[in-house]
Amino acid sequence: MKSQDNAEDITVEDRDIQYLYNDGTNFAFMNVETFEQMEVPMASFPDYQYFMKEGETYRATFWEDQVLDILIPAKIVFTVAEAEEAVKGDTVQGATKYVTTETGLRVRVPIFIKQGEKIRVNTETKEYLERVNK
Repeated sequence: MKSQDNAEDITVEDRDIQYLYNDGTNFAFMNVETFEQMEVPMASFPDYQYFMKEGETYRATFWEDQVLDILIPAKIVFTVAEAEEAVKGDTVQGATKYVTTETGLRVRVPIFIKQGEKIRVNTETKEYLERVNK
């Protein structure tokens, strides 16, 4: 833009929305204040399907009724849904394997992580941070 160009001001608003589900094309959310349900195209937030957990509340930025952004926490705790068994003798320092979380996210973790355990993942890098003992 040039200094003499004018830009229209817009008003954006942050609201809490609860994630309900996705149908493969859209995310379904509910406004926690009005209980109004809305759909947001998954294509607008392609990697978010792995970080959205049913029933969780997220902060979203709206312009009119359009979602501009959804704030995902920097770290999220997931339950390991699928994990390969570690092979006895596979104890090379730093040995890792892939696991799949309840949302379908594949993460490389240390070989001692088992199915059903909880792990903390960095949402920006999609990397394992630690095992959670809660």
